[in-house]
Amino acid sequence: MTFVEQKFIEAEAQMRSGNALGAATAYNDAVLESVLLVTGAPAPVAFELAMASETAATINMEKIMTQKWIALFIQVETYSDWRRTGIPSLTDNPNAATSIPVRLPTVRDERLYNANAVVVSDVELPVYFDQ
Repeated sequence: MTFVEQKFIEAEAQMRSGNALGAATAYNDAVLESVLLVTGAPAPVAFELAMASETAATINMEKIMTQKWIALFIQVETYSDWRRTGIPSLTDNPNAATSIPVRLPTVRDERLYNANAVVVSDVELPVYFDQ
């Protein structure tokens, strides 16, 4: 787990607990650290003013989860966050055979070596906490 991910988790937790100032601070730190991690240089002032200057009055869950999605894009955690929160809002590809998957299928090892495994192949069937 990176420092960036920890700060976004902190921002979400602070927001959910009603501490908007703490959420804004953690969010700003996460966004700036993400830029530093990716580019190797501090964020330009214009970027900081536009994207990492949230206050208790301006921060919201949409901003936190969207920036977390951007910062951690390749990681599976963003998929879990999207399933859990619905943020960011995604649209199905109208030409796709299926909609956006809401679960992963049961892995092969579980199918082969766990007689008690609940085997699910339908990636459009919601997981238990989404039903």
